[in-house]
Amino acid sequence: MSRQACRVPYCTDKGVAQDAAQLAVAALNLDVIDLDAPAAHAIAWLRALTRQFGLSLGDRACLALAQAIGAVVFTADRPWVALGETLKLDIRSIPPDGH
Repeated sequence: MSRQACRVPYCTDKGVAQDAAQLAVAALNLDVIDLDAPAAHAIAWLRALTRQFGLSLGDRACLALAQAIGAVVFTADRPWVALGETLKLDIRSIPPDGH
């Protein structure tokens, strides 16, 4: 599951037609990774570690996927950056602080 693919509902909330939102995401040529039972367990275990930051299920899914595939996490949610060390993830703020 890609973070960008999760954004389709946000687009439709803003009035973008579902078909148009899906086409825009498809044009990005992203890899979409299905969630399976091990991923669901990883997401569940992240709840206790991330509760104080108010992360959603989708947020935890993004972080669990990054852990599973060793990906860098880019986010505009500044509180996530503080989780990097705890979760052993490279979490980067966009835009970087100070810009």
